[in-house]
Amino acid sequence: MFLAHKPGAPARAIESEADARGITWIDLLNPTEAEQALAARICGQPLPTLDDLSEIESSSRISVRNGAAFLSTPLLKKIGTEFQSSPVGFILTAERLITIRYQPYPSFEAVAQLVAEHTLPPAPAPPPAPRTVVPRSRIHI
Repeated sequence: MFLAHKPGAPARAIESEADARGITWIDLLNPTEAEQALAARICGQPLPTLDDLSEIESSSRISVRNGAAFLSTPLLKKIGTEFQSSPVGFILTAERLITIRYQPYPSFEAVAQLVAEHTLPPAPAPPPAPRTVVPRSRIHI
């Protein structure tokens, strides 16, 4: 599943690069190879695979490449009386957040709902043009 989240709008599926315009959060849940490839094109660089995200070395869990920050971490989920761990990847670029996960988590659904209900404040007005001050020595009467 490949979802786009934009403040003030419900989540929607991404099927093309055009679907990602203006999106602040892209959420990949158990992505197919095609979804992974599309997300990489949107991000502008290769995204980590499940094997990459499962890496246990701490030095492999955080990196910065081509202006994007990459983080992977295992998350726990309680299923019945058992706990299950699954890796989650976060990629932060100047334009958006991309998450990659392989099982649903209620916390992601809660944040998606908050994003859908949130509206962005209006853009601030541009600052006034600076005043030109003419030094007294240049004023001739």
